[in-house]
Amino acid sequence: MYGEVLKKRSAFEQRKPFAPDVSAAVRRACADDWIWSAMRMNGSRFSREDVCRLLDGETVLTATIGEWQTVLRYDEAIKKAYDACEMQTDIDVRFFGSVYRMLTGEEPAYRRSHPVLFTFGISPVMPDEISRGLAAIVRRIDELEAEAAADPQGPVNEFVVAAVICAETVRVYPFEAGSEFVSLFMAYYYLLRHGFVPFALSCSETEFNTGISDLLLKNDASLLRGIFERSAYNEYEKLLMATE
Repeated sequence: MYGEVLKKRSAFEQRKPFAPDVSAAVRRACADDWIWSAMRMNGSRFSREDVCRLLDGETVLTATIGEWQTVLRYDEAIKKAYDACEMQTDIDVRFFGSVYRMLTGEEPAYRRSHPVLFTFGISPVMPDEISRGLAAIVRRIDELEAEAAADPQGPVNEFVVAAVICAETVRVYPFEAGSEFVSLFMAYYYLLRHGFVPFALSCSETEFNTGISDLLLKNDASLLRGIFERSAYNEYEKLLMATE
């Protein structure tokens, strides 16, 4: 599937440059898909249309104030993610806190509790291990990138790295609330930083959570990687049709 994603991306990139209005529409559509996916994977029943209406300033009667604020903050965070990509900002330990601040509007503070994450079948690292856990994620990114560079035809690619970032951020669970949002945002940012468009996740919340559990409990990234690759492929298909 990875090779097919690259072919679709190449076909899409060859259509550039787009007219300004088309370029803006593409970015808006991808951002809407990103926000909608984040909301769905965190238990929201929002439709994509609900997200679009909220961002257009319309009233969605089923939306709580908290959901409305989350959508707006997420939209601003995505704009800042594009800016960070243009500045070639890579992921480091401080970036996790920056993402938390963008998504919640609060200053980052590591959790002090030790919850059980029943959804994923794990307990996260102890509070005094959070900083080391985030540093380990950054090191793991470097290791995986080196492995991919050494063997371009091997099993590691950008979607594997994104899957590891997402799952390992859940394992660390750095913040009392919002860590799931941060974990998915970090994965999307990594792919955006490496030239892929944001996409709508082509899976159920249950399948997504199983993908995270498989990686954390079995060291098996295949399901989560597959979700990301399939979703990216579908997004490029949609964008190619929209820009014909």
